[in-house]
Amino acid sequence: MNYPYQKAFNLSLESNSLSPSTILEYNYDIHDFFNYLLNFNDAFSNPIMVETILESDVRQYLTMLQDKRNIKNSTYTKVLSHLNGYFKYLFTHQINTHIPTLMLKGKKNIANSVITFNWLIDFDSYLFNSEISYYSRLVLLMTRHFFKISEILQPGFFVSFKQLTFTETEELFLKQFNTYIKQLQILQNSNDCFLKLRKNVEAPLLSLPGLHKFLKKDLQFIAPNVSPRLLYQSAICFFILTNNTMTDSEIMMTLRIDPNSLLYYRHLIIEQKLII
Repeated sequence: MNYPYQKAFNLSLESNSLSPSTILEYNYDIHDFFNYLLNFNDAFSNPIMVETILESDVRQYLTMLQDKRNIKNSTYTKVLSHLNGYFKYLFTHQINTHIPTLMLKGKKNIANSVITFNWLIDFDSYLFNSEISYYSRLVLLMTRHFFKISEILQPGFFVSFKQLTFTETEELFLKQFNTYIKQLQILQNSNDCFLKLRKNVEAPLLSLPGLHKFLKKDLQFIAPNVSPRLLYQSAICFFILTNNTMTDSEIMMTLRIDPNSLLYYRHLIIEQKLII
């Protein structure tokens, strides 16, 4: 599906001497935006009338990229820049009467490591490394099963997580973790897994900043400046690269992602030239 005025917009990009690869990046991001509007925004139907797109629609899309695809700040800013260039073109050529991206700002870039697969390839050595806290090792296990930090800190998550199918070594680790956490669960009167170390029955769950204190210290064993977001992206990309005989439907069901997200991660694999 082409997005509205794609041919004319591409000609304007070419006239500004942009490289073919940069134009491809523009087209990918703008196409993804319109695809998102059609599939996940009830206010739009095919064909989309560009004059009906509001700032809130663009903001909703950018929020989805952060929440569902865990993009980094530099990617957020790049996508916004591409959308802004497109809507400015429509405005200056009197196709649109407003620029819905005008008041939106990019994100400051935070230095992060590139996607790394070493923790997945040699997973057991990290899982049983006693220098890494139990909490951080459990995060690695949950991330390997394609859960994000926002999910694993939900009350009751650990009870449902333990119902999954695990490898023999994963089962062994969970047995060791259950022994470790049992006293804390009794102290906090909770069956959850990420619990505060001091008694707080009314609010026993470890906060996100609290968990990050453990991760900040422990994830250095994997790579400098690695983050939970990068670990999640690594797990997703690793699975896609190592299961190329699976159908798209099977991959999406296993990873619990939608078609747009699958397209994004495949694009990320190509962009970063990721190989196993």
